Amino acid sequence: KEVPPQIPFLHLVLAAQMVGSDVRRAVEVLGRSGYVVGDTGWLSRRLHHARNWLTGYAPDVFKFKVREELPAEVVELSGEQKKLLAILAERFRDCEWRAEGIHNLIHEHGKRLGLSPARSFQAIYLALLGKKSGPRAGWFITSLDRAFVVQRFLEASV
Repeated sequence: KEVPPQIPFLHLVLAAQMVGSDVRRAVEVLGRSGYVVGDTGWLSRRLHHARNWLTGYAPDVFKFKVREELPAEVVELSGEQKKLLAILAERFRDCEWRAEGIHNLIHEHGKRLGLSPARSFQAIYLALLGKKSGPRAGWFITSLDRAFVVQRFLEASV
């Protein structure tokens, strides 16, 4: 019998919010973070459990929706936060699309601009979610389509 992949439940919660019940898309999203899912039946069940947890038990801090359009909340971004998003958009075009590296780029460039880690990550969440906080940024960003992230950060940086 095939052993199911060891995917943290919160990663499944993130994937469930991004793809709903579309198992094919979930395999793609999880694959961007290095998880290989062979048993789609197992994944379908786990996504179902994640959605149940979200609707019945999860605190609001775990709930989010990637905005299809640029969130109006980006007006809250400071000049330095906009610069950070512009720099990250350029770096994200051709960097290795791995959670740890993305996380480090955010820290590195935020620090160079004099931003605290909290303000650096807040810029990410405002641009993508319209909220000041969200899921772990590196994993979250790599779960998204690279071209979408680059375009969104460029739009938010203007």
